[in-house]
Amino acid sequence: MWEQLTPQASVPTLETTERIKPHRGAIAWNDYRRKWVTVFTQHFGESSQLGEIWYAEADAPSGRWRGAMKVVTHNKYTFYNPQLHPAFTDSNSPVLLFEATYTHTFSKTATPTSRHDYNQVLYRLDLDTLNASDQSVTR
Repeated sequence: MWEQLTPQASVPTLETTERIKPHRGAIAWNDYRRKWVTVFTQHFGESSQLGEIWYAEADAPSGRWRGAMKVVTHNKYTFYNPQLHPAFTDSNSPVLLFEATYTHTFSKTATPTSRHDYNQVLYRLDLDTLNASDQSVTR
């Protein structure tokens, strides 16, 4: 039998009372954290419409996602449709790899990044640093 699931409308952040509205993201089991993990693009983020990537965890692949942390900001640029790549790291590794499409489309930037616009960009996130005060990357 099929069960209809309703997506979680917003994800609470780890350090504030703010709730983040997801746009698109990817979900995978992470042996190192013993949790389901996700990376997702924030819909209408502070610095760009679709340029901020958040990380969160849940006990089930359907959520309740919680403890979201911003891990990448592309100021006035778009970084959308993130994908996780758990097959490229050891299951006992604190490293999480993810990539997304980097483009000036849907952004307010006046000058696209030369030779990098509309490309896939791969990031490496060290899960051991997630409790650090400044774990995000800004571009």
